[in-house]
Amino acid sequence: MTPIQYKAARRLLRENGRCALRWMTEPVRQGMEKVLDMQARQDDLKERAHIVQWCNQQGITCTPVQTGSLERLQRWQQKRKA
Repeated sequence: MTPIQYKAARRLLRENGRCALRWMTEPVRQGMEKVLDMQARQDDLKERAHIVQWCNQQGITCTPVQTGSLERLQRWQQKRKA
């Protein structure tokens, strides 16, 4: 995707929302879907920090390790074993 195509696709999305994906060519649509997915992803570190802060306010012992997802913890353990 060229910079010109990207700017046009961003403008189209800004003006029409996700339905604009239907009007894009296949390679541009795939690229813009990846961009939208990255924007929609939650910030795991920010969410985990919020959980730890809330636990501290409530007097509950909590560490960032305890707030991680099980999938991420399993991947970390597998890397550690290797």
